[in-house]
This record gives sequence, structure tokens and C-alpha cells, in this order.
Amino acid sequence: MMKKRAIFGLLATMLGAGGAQAAWFDGNDALTSAHQRLLNGHTAASIEAMIEAWQQPNLSAAKQDHLAQLLALAITEDCGRSLSQKTLPDWLSNISVRRETIQTTSRVYYRLQISGESPAGVNALTLKQ
Repeated sequence: MMKKRAIFGLLATMLGAGGAQAAWFDGNDALTSAHQRLLNGHTAASIEAMIEAWQQPNLSAAKQDHLAQLLALAITEDCGRSLSQKTLPDWLSNISVRRETIQTTSRVYYRLQISGESPAGVNALTLKQ
């Protein structure tokens, strides 16, 4: 219940209090469906509706920006888990991947930090492209 209130509060903040903005919830289009599904806790279905909305021809810049904010909210809600059906192997209980871009005046550096937890001891880890 608290999660739904937080999502609704954030959506209300994103949409603003103006009457012109209230049109986001009018109608039966993909954008409205995305909102409804996210508010009902169906993140994966909401993301599918967002993709459908993005594929509409002549999508205004305001709606594109709104969809980007809604997608960020959906990803934040479940840390992006709805975007993939892959599960972690038995020997890995938790993983976090952090990508950083460091810009200096003459170069750009990239750094990848991977952290995880495992009930079994892991001595080495190999990454493949």
C-alpha cells in the first residue's frame, strides 16, 4: 500500500496540478494503460505499454519526456528487474553493477564496479563479452 502511495505521489508531482496536464489519464491509449499498470504494481506490463506508446507516430516532445520520466520511475520501483526474465544462479544471491564515466579535460575514463553476495565462496569471476 505504501509503494502505491509513493508511486501515486511521485506521478502527481511529475504531472503537476495544472488542468492541461490532467489529460494524461483521459482516454484508453497506451500511455494511460502504462500509468494504470504501474499504479497497480504491474511493472513489466507497464513497461510494455510504454514501449507501445513510444512507437506511436508523431509523438510530441512533451509525451516523449513524460514517457522517459515514467520509465525511470518504473525502473526505480523494482530496480529494473522487470526488464529481464533472467534469474541469478544458485551460487549468487545478490549482484550490483555500477558503470561510471569520468571526464577530464583531455580524456574520458570508464569504470565498471561489480559487487555481489554468495553463500558459497567465490574465488574468481570471469566476464565475457
